[in-house]
Amino acid sequence: MDSIETPEATKRCKQCGSHEILPVVYGLPTAETLARAALGEVLLGGCVVLGDEPDWRCAKCGA
Repeated sequence: MDSIETPEATKRCKQCGSHEILPVVYGLPTAETLARAALGEVLLGGCVVLGDEPDWRCAKCGA
């Protein structure tokens, strides 16, 4: 099982105020990560990680 953190209920989008925040997962995704992305539980951030990528994205506005 992947260890993907889920956002705390207190996290809010700075743009729209939504609580619908999704974790962004970087690196080569596993089958479980791909399945969770297909269900809209996580976002895939790509395989190249430079260090300043966001950890979370808003599911409503994309910020």
